[in-house]
Amino acid sequence: MRNESLHVELSLDRFPVVSGTVRDAITTSPVSDAVVEVAQGAVLGSALTDRRGDYTIIATNATAPATLFLNVTAADYYKTSTTIAALKNGTYTRDFFLQLDNQPPTSSLGALPTYTTEEIVTLTATASDSNGIESVELWYRYNETGAYKYFGSKSSSPYIFEFNASLEDGDGLYEFYSQAVDYAALNESPPSGNDTWTIVDTTEPIATLSSLPTFTTTDMVMLDATASDADGVEEVQLWYRYDETGAFEYFGADLTQPYSFDFNTSLMSGDGLYEFYVLAVDGAGNNKTPPAGNETWTIVDTVRPVVSLNSLPAHTTTADFTVTATASDPNGVADVSLYVSKNGSAYTLVSKLTAVPYSWTIQSGSWGGEGAFGFYALATDRAGNTRNVPTSPDATTFVDTSAPTLRIVSPANNTLTDETTVVVTWSGSDSGSGIQMYKIQIDGGTWMDLGFNTSHTFTGLLSGSHIVTVNATDNVSMSTLDSIAFGVDNRPPDVTITSPIVGSVVKSADVTVTWAAADAHSGVDRVEVALDGGAFEEIGNATSATFYGLENGEHDVTVRVWDRVGNYEDATIVFEVKVNGGTGNSTAILAGIGILAAVVVVALAALLMRKRGAKPPEEGPKGRAAEKSG
Repeated sequence: MRNESLHVELSLDRFPVVSGTVRDAITTSPVSDAVVEVAQGAVLGSALTDRRGDYTIIATNATAPATLFLNVTAADYYKTSTTIAALKNGTYTRDFFLQLDNQPPTSSLGALPTYTTEEIVTLTATASDSNGIESVELWYRYNETGAYKYFGSKSSSPYIFEFNASLEDGDGLYEFYSQAVDYAALNESPPSGNDTWTIVDTTEPIATLSSLPTFTTTDMVMLDATASDADGVEEVQLWYRYDETGAFEYFGADLTQPYSFDFNTSLMSGDGLYEFYVLAVDGAGNNKTPPAGNETWTIVDTVRPVVSLNSLPAHTTTADFTVTATASDPNGVADVSLYVSKNGSAYTLVSKLTAVPYSWTIQSGSWGGEGAFGFYALATDRAGNTRNVPTSPDATTFVDTSAPTLRIVSPANNTLTDETTVVVTWSGSDSGSGIQMYKIQIDGGTWMDLGFNTSHTFTGLLSGSHIVTVNATDNVSMSTLDSIAFGVDNRPPDVTITSPIVGSVVKSADVTVTWAAADAHSGVDRVEVALDGGAFEEIGNATSATFYGLENGEHDVTVRVWDRVGNYEDATIVFEVKVNGGTGNSTAILAGIGILAAVVVVALAALLMRKRGAKPPEEGPKGRAAEKSG
């Protein structure tokens, strides 16, 4: 680029300004009336050169710093472009030297079909020129008469024209050619004839069908049609629809008069409502517009109606339930009858319904209550066709309205035991759907599935109260619960002798021994005492006993406390009796104890001897419990 200079002004109230001179590249003569544009995507400003070839352009609202694009076009010259790296409020000089262009552009139109059935004809042109295409023009002529007329132009590729025949001369023959113009204002010469042509034909042919009877009792439906068009009919098409569902479907075409069709319903959808219309096609490919509905129709009815029952659940848990039927027939359903069988008995008519919905409420109590129910339905159409009796029921269900029965057999409720292993047994039954499973839990814990087992063993139970619950569930998910409570006590009672003190010296031949006894689980059942290793005597729930006439010397007393499940605990106290001037006479005192009581004590001691080192009582106690208290 020659004669280029750059000036920058730091002014806040001006836009970038570009100026310069446009000259002939060979003669350097100024080129006037050249178009100079400055752009950043959109054109920001433009100017025509004066007779000296000079121009000045203000780049209005330019983005800076950024690139400005300059384009120069002039008649008989090639288009020239350059760029400027513009800063804010800059002033720039750009001179241009243009090359002569004496080669006109070329263009052509894409081929059109022989017939066009739409009013809009879309034409696409291609054009080329070494200097670039400024525009492409479309010219047309109607029915080969008169000169070509200008239609319009396009200034950018692709060069696409939408020619609306309805705004020109309507249907007929149209010829077209294109003419290109380059940036040097050179025009392409018009061709001697057309680039392409088409016949616009938007008029559809006429066709009708003869009417049909309301009912057709054979598979074959015979249809006759008539058709006409000014340019001739290529074919007549038959379209049909079944049972007013979905779109019409193509059946076939007849190419010659008379136009007739043999429509075999057995090869289509069988019996039902068939609607028909015909379409005609002319030489241009115009189709008759399909009608909004049918042109004729008929009902084909050669078979019995169809009926079915909605499925029922395998088990029904309510005494009353609903049975519903659906029925269809191309000629319409007159009535539907429901039949029922209970536990395999003969079928009995429930009732006949003549209108939808076909629905019956079955009260199982009216049919014997719980059990197996089977149903089928018979439908009759308006022509009198009735469905054959089926060989198996259409729907079945088992009515089960009762929860299972359940009873825990052992252990008995509120039982006490000293065992840490407890076996729980139960019995259950369900006369309806049958037992599905048993579950068990203890003390509100996790349920354990036991299947069909009717016993369960709990081991390692802790002392205390326990609650066991058994759940019986049948095959319709109805459940029954039964619970028992029992206590486990495998710990002996607590017993503490409070008086006299161990190793103490008692200065009396009569000695009272006191104690405290308790059992946190099953409770204290009874207390026994023994003196000096003698036999135990039961003294109820007393908390003290007095021994009379003890001899001087060392003595021991054992207190044995029993709980209600047979656990016992012993406590022994050793003390010395020291009475001045005497030795006591225990033998004489013991004579006051009844012989019967001694026998009972011996027998009970032998019977209960099973916990914590229990041993049979020894004969010959050294004193007697003359009193007991507590």
